[in-house]
Parts: sequence; C-alpha cells; structure tokens
Amino acid sequence: MRRVRWLLWAALLVAGVAAFAAHQLGTRQSERTAKGSLGHVPAFALTDQRGQTVTDRDLRGRPWVANFVFTRCASVCPLLTAKFKALQTKIGPLAGVRYVSITVDPAHDTPEVLAEYAGRYGADPARWQFLTGPLDAIEKTVVEGFKVHVGEAKPSASEPGLIDIMHGEHFVLVDAEGQIRGYYRNEEASLDELAKDLRALASGGVAQLVQ
Repeated sequence: MRRVRWLLWAALLVAGVAAFAAHQLGTRQSERTAKGSLGHVPAFALTDQRGQTVTDRDLRGRPWVANFVFTRCASVCPLLTAKFKALQTKIGPLAGVRYVSITVDPAHDTPEVLAEYAGRYGADPARWQFLTGPLDAIEKTVVEGFKVHVGEAKPSASEPGLIDIMHGEHFVLVDAEGQIRGYYRNEEASLDELAKDLRALASGGVAQLVQ
C-alpha cells in the first residue's frame, strides 16, 4: 500500500513538473519577437484623440507601428508609452511613418481622456494617434485582428481608483499594405531591432524581416 502511495505521489510530482515546464515554455514562446508575414490588419474604424475617425485604409501606403495601452493602467502602460516615445525619437522624422496606440479600456478612454494622456508624452497627433471606440470594435481589432490577448478589468491592488487589465505588451510592425510584419518584445534589444526593420520597410525592403 505504501509503495502504491509513493508511486501515485511520484506520478503527480512528474505531472506537476511537466505542466510547469510546459507553461514556462509557452510563456517564453509567446514573449518572443516574431517576424515574417503574420496576417493582415482587419478593417476597422476607430476614433483618435482629436475625435477624428481613423480607419485601416487611412494607414495604408506607409509602414506603421501599433501598441496597446490604457490610461488607468497601474503597471506597465506608462513604460510602454515612454518606450514608444523613445522609439519615435530614435527613428526621427522618417517620411510617412505613423505610430498608433490602441486603448484596451475604451469605456473610460474617451478621445478627451486620450488627448490628455497623449499630451503628457508630447505626442504629435500628426504622427502618433491614440485610438478608442466601442468595446466590440476594440476587441475585434485587437484580439481577433492583431491576435493580442486582452483580459478582464480588475481593481488595482496597489493604487485605488486604477485598474489592471492583462494585455499584450508587444509592439507590432505593419507594412504599407496592412500586412503584420513583426511582434517585438518590450525590451531594448528588441526595440532596436524594430527601429532597424521600420527603416527597412520605409525604404521599401521586406526580405530582412524574415526571421
């Protein structure tokens, strides 16, 4: 009987270790930079911080970069936005390149709220647009289109009045035809690679983007 219990305990231990390893591997893979031809940006019509409608067609004809944030974020969003600003500084006035931040908290992030948030980072609305819209349109664009995870809103444990929403932290590179060309991690080396690939796309190159 004791041997049977030991064997059961050992089997559970092995299963637990295997599950943990699989989770860790899946997490590492989901955080990797991925490049190539990774799908097409879906048709969308959202509203920017100036109250103007922005569609996927408005962004055609030039490469652009997207990320996903929200203004009541108690954790990573200010860092993501600051890094987006740093990327723009690194790139400089590259002709036609656009930057798009899409909120994952559209019920709160109205155009007026996004305009105030954008102002904190000195965002030039001619180059950097913050987009919001109905929840179903945001989910269709972000989750179904960009394949970026968005969780449920929960009260922040550390800062009352703010919320936490687990969501993808990648920066997404899109070419002039609306094709997704890369997902880049939120870290210095990966963002340097994004800057290089963005310059390549802006100059008409695509072969360098295949991983």
